[in-house]
Amino acid sequence: MKKILILPALIFFVVLFSAPVKAEPAKSITIDNNTLLLNGSGYRSKFFIKVYRGSLYLPEKILAESQSIGKEDVILKNGYPGAIKMKFVYSEVEAEKIKDAFREGIENNSPMLSDTDYVKKFINIFDFNVAEGDVITLFIKDKDSVTIFYNGNILDAVNGKDIGTAVYKIYLGEEPADGGLKKGMLGK
Repeated sequence: MKKILILPALIFFVVLFSAPVKAEPAKSITIDNNTLLLNGSGYRSKFFIKVYRGSLYLPEKILAESQSIGKEDVILKNGYPGAIKMKFVYSEVEAEKIKDAFREGIENNSPMLSDTDYVKKFINIFDFNVAEGDVITLFIKDKDSVTIFYNGNILDAVNGKDIGTAVYKIYLGEEPADGGLKKGMLGK
């Protein structure tokens, strides 16, 4: 009887310790000669499936306990330059789903910008599928400028009134893409 009980326990420990270790996001990144610190990270989930790990990088870490970070104006006033890094953990995400997610995020949080040419340009940059392990980084230089990186390579830069603010609001606005991700990025 003891041999029968030992086998499942042994299998459990082999599976447990052979599972891949999830890499933590880098504590800092450097973009355009700006060193940005990890403020927090979390997972973007859709129907209980993790799609990507999102990380917020800022010039200074803003602690939820010491500042009223729940109010978006703290990031929108002090978060430049900043970056949002998305490391995909789902096997494949189609281009149209990525575009739809960005479109919806801007419509929900910055509706006055939805029909601008520069927001349309931003959304249309994502005309490619992403696979597990791919990384999209949105470098928010200032409130009017966003540079898009894909796996470390610059895809394009978009300039336009409040585009940087609109991108932050997708993740940190009143109607974020994912409330749990927002909390994680804010270090809560």
